[in-house]
Amino acid sequence: MPEPNSGCHLWLGAMSDDGYGRLGGNGRMRNAPRLLWIETYGPLAPGLVVRHKCDVRACVNIDHLCVGTVADNNNDRDTRGRHVALHGEKNGHSKITSSTAVAIFLEPGKHQDVAWKFNVSKPLVQAIKSGRLWQAATKPYWSPSWLKELEQRKRLKAAA
Repeated sequence: MPEPNSGCHLWLGAMSDDGYGRLGGNGRMRNAPRLLWIETYGPLAPGLVVRHKCDVRACVNIDHLCVGTVADNNNDRDTRGRHVALHGEKNGHSKITSSTAVAIFLEPGKHQDVAWKFNVSKPLVQAIKSGRLWQAATKPYWSPSWLKELEQRKRLKAAA
């Protein structure tokens, strides 16, 4: 259906969870903009994707579509401000809060014991204590000796 203000042709059929039009056939759901492109211009070369110039995922106006690489698509996303990385407890997949991450970081003892105490996995404890996860919450508690150890680990890893 044409949208009068943008010129987008909005897909009214099935939609994917991330807002793209979907079309079924042969027991398989396919991306509607991609199928439209292939129907209009022919098959895509390997490694190419169909991109939206208009940034409207539900748009199937062929004039609003173009072809590029995944890197091109990611660059579009970043330069147009559509990439929002949610960190810490703002991330919907987070199992703990910032205060819990700090408590885990400061808790002495074996990683397995800390994991048991906070009802989290040992790999999560390792990631917090190594500075890979929850850096924004734990950084104020990083001591100079801990930072020195972290730098040594990075150098060893880079040399390996």
